Amino acid sequence: MTEYTAFEGFRVISYPSFREGDQMPRCRTIWQPDLLEEDGSGLSYGGEGLVPSCGAGAFPAAYMILLADGSAERALTDLSPDTALQFVYDADVDQIVVLRG
Repeated sequence: MTEYTAFEGFRVISYPSFREGDQMPRCRTIWQPDLLEEDGSGLSYGGEGLVPSCGAGAFPAAYMILLADGSAERALTDLSPDTALQFVYDADVDQIVVLRG
């Protein structure tokens, strides 16, 4: 598992695909740790977007979120309402690139 530098409170981890084979594209999950809460049965996420994404063939995993006004994720950032973010893996530099729209 690989963890990348945070962006506006979002953390990214990368881990092997659930499919067999060392050459399979990796998976990634992006979340804001401040939105994780312990409850009686384990952990819950108080935001909208805790969704894993796995690569497919030549395409790396990508994750997109719209930070709507009033969303838990946007409240933890300095970004304006309705900012769209896309997190994409750049294999050449082994980094997560964040595109903003």
